Amino acid sequence: MFRELTMRHLICVLLVFVTITLSKQALSQGNLPPEVREMARKVMMPVVYQVPRMDKVKVVQNLKYTKSDDPNVLMDIYLPPDTAAREKHPVVMFIHGGAKTEYTPKDWGIYMSWGRIVAASGFVGVTFTHRLNYPDKSLELAAQDVRAAIDYVRANADKYNADPDRMCLATYSAGGPMLSLAMGGEMPFVRCLIAFYSFMDVRQSDYRKTEDAETLKVFSPITYLNKNPNRIPPIFIARAGRDEVPTMDDSIDRFIKEGLVANIALTFANHPQGVHGFDNQNNDNRSREIIRTALEFMKAHLETASAVSQSSAQTPAEQEVLQFERDACKAFLDADPVALERVLTTDFTLTLSNGEVSTRGNEIDELRNGRVHYDVFENYDMKARLYDDTAVVVGKTHVRGTAEGKAFDRVVQFTDTLIKRDGQWQLAAGHVSRTEQ
Repeated sequence: MFRELTMRHLICVLLVFVTITLSKQALSQGNLPPEVREMARKVMMPVVYQVPRMDKVKVVQNLKYTKSDDPNVLMDIYLPPDTAAREKHPVVMFIHGGAKTEYTPKDWGIYMSWGRIVAASGFVGVTFTHRLNYPDKSLELAAQDVRAAIDYVRANADKYNADPDRMCLATYSAGGPMLSLAMGGEMPFVRCLIAFYSFMDVRQSDYRKTEDAETLKVFSPITYLNKNPNRIPPIFIARAGRDEVPTMDDSIDRFIKEGLVANIALTFANHPQGVHGFDNQNNDNRSREIIRTALEFMKAHLETASAVSQSSAQTPAEQEVLQFERDACKAFLDADPVALERVLTTDFTLTLSNGEVSTRGNEIDELRNGRVHYDVFENYDMKARLYDDTAVVVGKTHVRGTAEGKAFDRVVQFTDTLIKRDGQWQLAAGHVSRTEQ
């Protein structure tokens, strides 16, 4: 039936599929067309693969992760069972396709089961509702939400035993354009990408009617193959061989062909009989094989065992120093000069990559007068060396924001020298160098 529909009609039907109210109450209503009721039932179906201890996973629900006043833009976090106090787990962020926020995609059966699968497999799973509403003008809005979700998880990593430096973005269907956020090198903590039946090029889609050409280019993952392909994280693509969505398989096929020419780290799995949404629609061995392969891909690139052993190897003193570094970022992020005064010694100096030296007073004044505003200020990939009451920390910092009205988004390598006074660590000196993103 789907193949006999026009492209516009099919997209509209699919949109009804993903934007219908999906609660049990809605499914029980008799005034819905039969085909719509069936589509709603399908979205609520769980993934056709299970792993042990999914029932032991802890779920933290309905977290407000962004400043949006939309009450449905919320997040759920799925935590692995029996996590040790010092254990850190890599993070998998699930990014749904286009749907109105009032239908809360994070609560759909497919994403709830994916969250439990990855958590039972040793990851922190994150599902969240965002404001992607195909084909309305919404790509930039959705990208704001996805960035905010990532920032929220990283800022609260310790609370959820998450490793902020090892993340995976997993997209589905119309969520594919959000992969672009991590394909230019701006998110070095994103170690791999997963794309299940995802649009890899939206320039041929109905977004052409609502988004300008430049926006379509920015949010088409295929365009990044011609920029700096070495910056693209390893990517796993799962294709539905019988995908009903127009241009979906064509966008995937072209991405794979051009990706091989660009020589990116690409892993590909095809389900010959798979329909759109095969991971919860095709209850067969090939679906389970692809899901299992995707999990192994995550484990290989997120280095689960390595991350845990590295965290466990840190001494309590080293952990204290690294926590100080993470907490120090909050003073900049919150534009809190009083907190920054506590963090920096009175003779603090920061040597910049261009050779200029900034003092404690300079840093505090920038926050106080609002010349610099940070949306992201995060330290990661850190290592500490302690010498009694002195510590040296090396790592990377990702900063994004505005300076005197001009936007910036960069990663720097830093070396910090800390001293301990009256039982409290303070930052005495720092040096930063720009890195290739």
